[in-house]
Amino acid sequence: QNSWFSREKAIELENPIQSEAGELRKELLPGLLQAAARNVSRANSNLAIVEEGSVFIAGGKPVDALPVGNQRPSEQVLESLNASIPLQPRQLAGVVLGDWVSQQPGQHAIEAGYQQAISGLVSALGSIAVEVSLVQAEVMGLHPGRGAKVVVSGQEVGIVGELHPDIADELHLGNRVGVFEVNLSAIYELAGELVTASEIGVMPAATQDLSLVVGLDVSAADLIEAIRQGAGELLESIALVDD
Repeated sequence: QNSWFSREKAIELENPIQSEAGELRKELLPGLLQAAARNVSRANSNLAIVEEGSVFIAGGKPVDALPVGNQRPSEQVLESLNASIPLQPRQLAGVVLGDWVSQQPGQHAIEAGYQQAISGLVSALGSIAVEVSLVQAEVMGLHPGRGAKVVVSGQEVGIVGELHPDIADELHLGNRVGVFEVNLSAIYELAGELVTASEIGVMPAATQDLSLVVGLDVSAADLIEAIRQGAGELLESIALVDD
């Protein structure tokens, strides 16, 4: 599972508690997907699971020998020990699958997917006043054409999209599984220290519908940016609808 979303080498454990889990996790998503698979196998198929936690990224110089235990290590030894500790950024990840809205009289079931994953991600980061941009890309572990990189202040901080069908089939999760994972440590550094609340309008909002015909090579992110630049500072929000 450690190779589902990246090819970076994982940190191996010397004496793992479980032989099948002999590496430290590089991402949160594999564990969430396994939890989802256990739920689905028990007929609990409508799921929205989220986790915040640390991951372990290989880095630094390994220590060949540990210091003796009956004396205080020198500053040089302490420095080398600290340099050998792997990076442990805080991550936020989520998985959604099954019916987002259950079938009922006059209402067809609405299946969960990458749209709900994007909505959950934007909502979570909006709580700390972080504006998210999505750049469509071929992302390892995600469905070709339904994956994107998450960008904050010009820096890539994570991924969002639909799980690759091969991984979904391997875990028996169904056709559509929405996923996201972002680096919270990086996002906190990019976020402002103060969150300023916007003014409460005393007048009803003015809405404007636009009908545009664009080429297939124009991404939704580029279209939103063009509209935002043309609308100016009075614009509050944009919602695209693909007809």
